[in-house]
Amino acid sequence: MSSTAAKRTTPNDPFTIAQSDAAEDSGTGTPGTWSVRSGSIPERTVTYTDFDTEARGATLAKQMQRELVRQTAPEERQRFYEEHAYLIDRKFGGGLSTREQQRLTYVRWQLDRFEDADIGDRLDELEELTVLHRQIAEEVTAFAESAVVASKTRGRR
Repeated sequence: MSSTAAKRTTPNDPFTIAQSDAAEDSGTGTPGTWSVRSGSIPERTVTYTDFDTEARGATLAKQMQRELVRQTAPEERQRFYEEHAYLIDRKFGGGLSTREQQRLTYVRWQLDRFEDADIGDRLDELEELTVLHRQIAEEVTAFAESAVVASKTRGRR
């Protein structure tokens, strides 16, 4: 099995993302896989069977990003929480310089990434259930409307 690999370096850890042959063959109905390897962290594999290329790519990118963020050291996360608290204290205690305001924006974005890595998969599941619930509600409504129409036409015979 050959693979296409992209190597990318982050400030803390180099990682490799590899795509299997099945993943390269989009639209065939064959499940594909992507593997993420990061330094000393064990390799993680993401398997997909959704063959909508654009949606698959977005989902895959989101899953890989979450996996990489999960590898952030707890000490680094703590530093971001502490920096956020410091910047918020400064903001309400006398204001922030432009540079500090930009840094606060970045720190908030980073904290959002941590939260998404922690609970994003579950939120995606809830979103899927919501979509399914709406589809069922539409089908029930359509069925009820057709039943009303059918009952009115029966009474005319």
